[in-house]
Amino acid sequence: MEEKGILKLSGEWEFYWKKFYSSEDFLSKNIQAEYQTIPSAWNRNRIDNEFLERDGYATYRVKVKLDKTYRSLSMKIGIILTSFDLYINSKKVLSAGKTGISPDEAKPDINSYLVSFPADTKDLEIILHISNYSHYDSGPSFPIFLGVTEDIYREREKNIILTFLLFGSIFITGLYHLFIFLYRHKESYILVFSCFCFVISLRTLLTGENYLYRFTFIPYAVLYKLYLISTYLSISFSANFISALYNRYFSNFVITWLNRLSLLVILYVLIFPIRYASLSFPYFEGVLIIFCFYALYTLIRSAFGGIAGAGTFLLGTFILVVSIMHDILRNGNVIHSDLTLVPLGMLGFIFSQAVMLAKKFTKAFYQVEELSYTLSDKTRELEEQNEKLRTIDKIKDEFLANTSHELRTPLNGIIGITESLMDNNSGELSLSAKNNLKIIHHSGKRLYNIINDILDYSKI
Repeated sequence: MEEKGILKLSGEWEFYWKKFYSSEDFLSKNIQAEYQTIPSAWNRNRIDNEFLERDGYATYRVKVKLDKTYRSLSMKIGIILTSFDLYINSKKVLSAGKTGISPDEAKPDINSYLVSFPADTKDLEIILHISNYSHYDSGPSFPIFLGVTEDIYREREKNIILTFLLFGSIFITGLYHLFIFLYRHKESYILVFSCFCFVISLRTLLTGENYLYRFTFIPYAVLYKLYLISTYLSISFSANFISALYNRYFSNFVITWLNRLSLLVILYVLIFPIRYASLSFPYFEGVLIIFCFYALYTLIRSAFGGIAGAGTFLLGTFILVVSIMHDILRNGNVIHSDLTLVPLGMLGFIFSQAVMLAKKFTKAFYQVEELSYTLSDKTRELEEQNEKLRTIDKIKDEFLANTSHELRTPLNGIIGITESLMDNNSGELSLSAKNNLKIIHHSGKRLYNIINDILDYSKI
């Protein structure tokens, strides 16, 4: 091993099924070894052409030859979804939970661990005692690393920083969209997306470096059930989000069926102990695979159907599906990889959805802005028309007032003359003339009253 560097202890390890052997046993006995590849679960491997049981216990052993002695080396134990004891050169240096040969003796734990030890010899004998009676995968499913202490701790710090960057980015995205929903209650898909972000941010702390598992006051069963429930909820929320945006192509039957199935599985996880609750995960992986391809099919149809934002959504979903398929195939020992891509895939998916929603909101804002400009133009045109009408109305009033005044003067004369003729000369006028004067006088009065009404109306 180099002075600076980290060695991945992957490959074949000696494997002893349903035995807990110590260093002294290997010195005093002639023990026949089987071999298992690490990282992998023993129940996914065969011995004598038969798959091993999920429940049980075993010893893993490997020897490492160093180029020299070291003041301090460290080992980083990837997630072992059960209990284990780690021995280096016959000395126990690390324990997780409590190993046992029966479910009553064993106590499970789940975390990634880091342990340091002096390497005062060039030969290291590493022994792992592992027991499992609670999880669907048994044994070291994730890599084990050996290296100089400074390098191991530096690598761990990088992983912790990455975990919190992912958590913070996803959580803030969810919080941002939650506030948007509080101001836009009609857009229910925004709330669904916000809930999806919160669930994924929680799941981020339950994977990788398993930061939440460091809070030892929280029971192992509670944290593991939170991991399962957050996984199932994330699938349900993502399906509802796609359905809300692209319901033209997303079947209502599929979303109803998936929501009911998720609810049933979550209730199953809550009710039963983790030994049985964990069995739901492999089956739900199958549901997840089917849903991933159905979601891609729906989004491809939506993109070719010309629905706005479907292309961006499709790109983010494709990134997520690739990361999910990678991790499922890695966990099933179909491919060999040290990477866990789902958290990064989730970040890519959420980022693409945030971009898509931002485009949607921006387009809506531009439409509102354009309508505001149009309304402003129409308002200005109406103001101009109103001003013209007011001018015309003023001219009309002036015309009526002037005309009325000009008509009143001769009318007053006509009325006065007829009154004078009727009062002073009544004896000299014929009956016919008197009647005509009365008609003229009466008509003049009526016309005078009409002119007064017109003047009063023009003043309103």
